Order: sequence, then C-alpha cells, then structure tokens
Amino acid sequence: LVPLVGVPGCIEVCLPPEEGASLSGARPGLLAGISYQVSLAIQRIASSKAQRESAEVATLLLNFGRTLETAEGMETVQERIVETVGQFLAAEVVVLWAQDTDASSVRALSAWRREQDLLEQLESFELADKEGLRYIALQRPLVIEDESESAPLRAPLELALDDSICIAPLELGSGRRGFVAVGHVGPEGRDHCKSRMALLAGMVDQAKLAIK
Repeated sequence: LVPLVGVPGCIEVCLPPEEGASLSGARPGLLAGISYQVSLAIQRIASSKAQRESAEVATLLLNFGRTLETAEGMETVQERIVETVGQFLAAEVVVLWAQDTDASSVRALSAWRREQDLLEQLESFELADKEGLRYIALQRPLVIEDESESAPLRAPLELALDDSICIAPLELGSGRRGFVAVGHVGPEGRDHCKSRMALLAGMVDQAKLAIK
C-alpha cells in the first residue's frame, strides 16, 4: 500500500512474490512518484469541481434574485420563493411558514409541490407554538436528522418516514419570523440537500431582501 499525498486514500499494488522481494531497490521511489502524481491529479479534479459548483451557485442565485425583483406584491414574492427554491433544489415540496401576527402559532404562507397544488390543503393547518418556534429559532439552514424533530412537518408536507426535510430560517420583516421547509423524496434526498446547503442559504438571504 502506497499512501496518497494530501488527499485521503492509497494505491494498492499487487505483485508476484519474486517481484515483491525487489521492492527494497528503486521500486519504492517509483511508487512514491506515481502516488504524488495521482494525488496532484485528484486535487486538480476536486478544485475544478469546486470551481464549477461555485459558478453554478452564483448563476442560480443571480437568476433567483432576478426572479424576485420582477415579482409584484408580497404574495407573488412568496409564491416565487417556494416555486424557485423547489425547482433549483429539485425538491418534492417547499413550504414557507410564518408566525401569526400575534406569534401564537405558525402557519403556511405559500407552498409548492411538484405536480400538485398544496397550499389549499395547508390553509387550515398550523404548527403548535413549541414546534413552530423551534424551527424559527434556527440560526442557519440544516437538514433535520432526528425523526422526532421532523415528525410535525411530515404530515402537512405529505412526506414518508424515510423522506428528507431541510429547514432554513427566514426574516419576514417587522419582527415577524418564519422558515422555509424543503422536502425531498427518499433517504438519498438528505445527501442531495446537504450538498445544496450553500445554495439554499444564499436563496434565503436574497428572499429576506425581497420581502423587506
């Protein structure tokens, strides 16, 4: 086994017994050189991928900002937030929740579901004060890992036990607070949401400016 340089992993070299005995000569230096070149190639690929992902996020955020700028009226802004977040994150469902004016409960302001109108179903649904405020109090977007913490959202979002939910807190102006809930179908959605967390955070930041 020859460890890589600066990246996790190693190169496994299998040789016949008679060849393995000669490794005390020039062969170890050759393998070290190969390991170094492979390591550099992996680092270049990772750097190139990171640059492409950063450029993609920047382009999507620019498009998201333009989408919100052309919206007329707060209701349209809210509709575009959930629709565009859903499309950009390839989500199954997105709901914008907010405190009532008296801050006693949390209700859905706008909702988007792939191939289905969801908001009408949520108009009569409210999260209990304890449950809603727990999500609102978050400081940054995150994926809910604990099934008990995501349980209050599974019913209104119509998500199964193995589906994934991401939460992003959102300031709505005038001291009113809320959050965006993003649902992905299947356990693989958790990894996908984690990989798009920077995009979700940027979209929420832009949404704050549009709402204010």
